[in-house]
Amino acid sequence: MHSQRLAGWAGLGFAGSVILANLVTVATELPPQIGATPAEVATFFAEHGDAARISSAIAPIAWMFLAVFAAGTHARWRKAEQDRGEAWTIVGVIGAVLLISLFAGVVGTEIALVDGAPLWSLHNAYFAVNAIGIALTVGGFSMAGLRTGNLRPWHAYLGLASGLLTLTNSVLAPWSATTHSALGAFGFAGFGLWIIWITLTSAGFLRSPAPVAATSGDREGLRG
Repeated sequence: MHSQRLAGWAGLGFAGSVILANLVTVATELPPQIGATPAEVATFFAEHGDAARISSAIAPIAWMFLAVFAAGTHARWRKAEQDRGEAWTIVGVIGAVLLISLFAGVVGTEIALVDGAPLWSLHNAYFAVNAIGIALTVGGFSMAGLRTGNLRPWHAYLGLASGLLTLTNSVLAPWSATTHSALGAFGFAGFGLWIIWITLTSAGFLRSPAPVAATSGDREGLRG
């Protein structure tokens, strides 16, 4: 399958994996809130360790899908960007790499929490700062789609709104990561828009044909 078309399936796979992981986590009981006491956190992970393990096991699959989506989006739009002298898709790829790296810390602390390690505050801090990866990914790709005409304006603005909200969440992390407050709504809203954006983008990739690479004969003709 063409890698640029594969990006569409990968994006849908990422969105589906994220939704599945969250459903597994909340299937029996909502996780502790930010600012929960060590005893509340310990009790939750002691009683729901299997769900936490399954959710954590899904994460690497989601990261694989995200990497393929990011690479395929760059491959699909890079020619139009090069013609404009721009590189917004590179920002998106960097954001995806950062998102995967930071969320690995989130999953690592969850795994440690299942074994009783007192890491809830570290987990929440990772989770809040992790939003910068979403901001760069969706912001970079939305700017690329807007500037090259590969996304409709409303679609691109949806992504930029997600990027702004998740960036705000990361900036507010020192105040929102350790105490339950309304500030977390920025991250929640931004994350929701991010999932909607990547689902719509992936569906668009699957509906429209991928650009056809020039053959050697075409390139010879261009050089001539």
